[in-house]
Parts: sequence; structure tokens; C-alpha cells
Amino acid sequence: MHAIISWLLIGTAILAAVTLWLFTKMRSQRTPQPRLAVPPTYTNHARERMLQRQVRQHQIEQVIAKPSRSVPDRENGSVRLERELDGRVLKVWVVAEPWETAKTATVKTTAWADRIQTFEIPPGRIGLVIGLGGSTVRRLEVATDCRISIDRTGLVRISACSMATLESAKQRILKIIADADDATGNRYRAA
Repeated sequence: MHAIISWLLIGTAILAAVTLWLFTKMRSQRTPQPRLAVPPTYTNHARERMLQRQVRQHQIEQVIAKPSRSVPDRENGSVRLERELDGRVLKVWVVAEPWETAKTATVKTTAWADRIQTFEIPPGRIGLVIGLGGSTVRRLEVATDCRISIDRTGLVRISACSMATLESAKQRILKIIADADDATGNRYRAA
């Protein structure tokens, strides 16, 4: 009799442990909702722009909750908040009163910035892509209608209005490197 009770207690303990583990695992997989210090309110203009530009309310809340950049816009009496979401930068303008301490964040308007893509090139090939006095990178920017920046480690950052132009700029950069490698016998393949 004692053995049966012992096995029932052990089984109940195991069942409780598995249930607790599943509950914890499921809860950690949920996307956390941004915690806003202040609830946003929207001007009519902001609502119109949200519809036109297909900006969702939860995206604006993510930007307000944790902006990666905050730029004062004194001319318009607002603060521009920016954050990258799904490879694009969402810009949200809020009324400039100290919005962090205000009772509400009044959203004036929104806009999507260009799409962004980053990749690396060998540091020894940076000068080749930039060109003499920046001539090659400027030519690429004009030809592809993209903005291109390359840091000292070889990290290339391209921003453009569409994925097609991003990919075109990336392929042109890789072709410049491949052509130079063919001439020298080296090989480079982008990740």
C-alpha cells in the first residue's frame, strides 16, 4: 500500500515538473509587448499616414518604447524617433514636449526610411570599392540609386528604397571585387 502511494506521489511530482517546464517554455517563446512609459495618441495626419504607408500601431509602439535613435526637430516642434524593424527603419515624429515625462506621446506623423542591408568584404578590398577620392562608390550610388557606406573593418551598409536596388548594388560591389580577384588570382565569395 505504501509503495502505491509513493509511486502516486512521484508521478504527481513529475507531472507537476513537466507542466511547469512547458508553461515556462511557452511563455518565453511569446513576443514580449513593448512597455510604454506613456500611451500614444495619434493626430488625424498620423492616422492618414499610417494607412498610406502601411504602418501598424504595434510598430509605432515598438519605436516609442525603445527607439534606436532620437533626433530633435526644433523647426517642427517634435522629436523624431527611429528604430529598425524587419530590415527597414520606421521614423515616428512625436510632439516635442518632454515626451518621456509627458502623460501621453502625441504621434504627429510616421514614415518608413529606406531598406537596409549589410554584408562584409575583405578589408584589403575596401579601397578598391571606394575608389580614388570616393569615385567608385559615388558612381555605384548614382547607378543604383542607393546610399553605400563602408567602414574600416569591411562592413558594407547599403540603403535603398527597394530590395531590388539593394541587391543590384550588392552584386555590383561583389563584381568589382571578383574582377580584381580574377586579375590577381585570389578568390572571394560573400557569405
